Amino acid sequence: MDTQCIRPSPHSWWCLLVASSVAYGGELSAGTTLKICDDSQEWPPFTYAVRDANGERTQQLAGYSIDVLHAILDKAKIRFEVKLLPWSRCLAEAKLGRNYQLLQNVSNSTERARDYWVTRPYYWLTSHYFYSLRRFPEGLKVDTLEQIRQFKVCGIRGYNYEHYGYPAGTMDQDAGNFQTVIKRLHLRSCDVFFEKIEVMEGFKAVGIDYFSDPELASAPVPGMEPTPFHFLISRGYPQGKALMNLLDDGIQNLEKSGRLQRLWRATFPNSSQPR
Repeated sequence: MDTQCIRPSPHSWWCLLVASSVAYGGELSAGTTLKICDDSQEWPPFTYAVRDANGERTQQLAGYSIDVLHAILDKAKIRFEVKLLPWSRCLAEAKLGRNYQLLQNVSNSTERARDYWVTRPYYWLTSHYFYSLRRFPEGLKVDTLEQIRQFKVCGIRGYNYEHYGYPAGTMDQDAGNFQTVIKRLHLRSCDVFFEKIEVMEGFKAVGIDYFSDPELASAPVPGMEPTPFHFLISRGYPQGKALMNLLDDGIQNLEKSGRLQRLWRATFPNSSQPR
C-alpha cells in the first residue's frame, strides 16, 4: 500500500491509503496514446512553446513537465500528445476524459480531488503576492497571509487559489491572463494577485519579462510553504486509476534515483526544488 496525500488548504492534509500496482497490462497497454491539455498562456519553464529565430511561437512544446512525462511514459511505451487550450476549457474537457485524459502542472483543490485522480507531487513552487507601485508607492509589506486578505485580491479564470484561503467562486477571477490581471492592479480595480515566482520569472525564457514593468512589485507570501504540483487524470477515463499508479510509481522511482532532481537542475541550474 502507498499513502496518497492531498492538501486542500494551507492548514490541512488529506491522506488515504491506496493500493500500489506495478502491473498495468490489460488496463493501460503499451502503444496507448494519451491526450494531454495545458494552459494556452503557457506555464514556463514547465510547459511552453519553443520559439523560432524570430521569437515566434512554434508548434513544438518543451519544459520540465514534458521531460518528466517522457522519463516515465517512454519506458512504458506509452505515447502522449500535449495541446495548449484556454485553462478553463482544458479543465472542463479533461474532466470528461474523452478528448483529453491528463492535466499537468496542477495544484490540488477540493473540487479537483473530486473530479480527478491526483498523482503524488513532482515539483513544488514558491508563492509571491504581486501589487502595483501606483497603488502602494512605498511598497506593501505584510507579516501574514491574513493581512494580504484584507485587500481586494483578484486572480485568473480557472486558476486554483484554495491554498491561499479562497475556495472556487470566492475570489474575483475575471482576468483571462497575466497581462490582464497586472493591468487591473495598475488600474486599481484590485490590489493584489498571487502567483508562483518561478513561473513569473520563467516567462523570460520565452521573451516575456513581467519584471521589466517598473511599477510591478512582489514579495514572498509570509509563512506559506511551497505548493506541490501534480498530474491530474480524469475519473472519466476508464484506465485512469492504472495511469495514476504508473505515474506515481514513475515519480517515486525518479526521486529515488536522483533523476527528478537532475531534470530540475537542467531547468533551474542554480537551485534545488523548494520543499
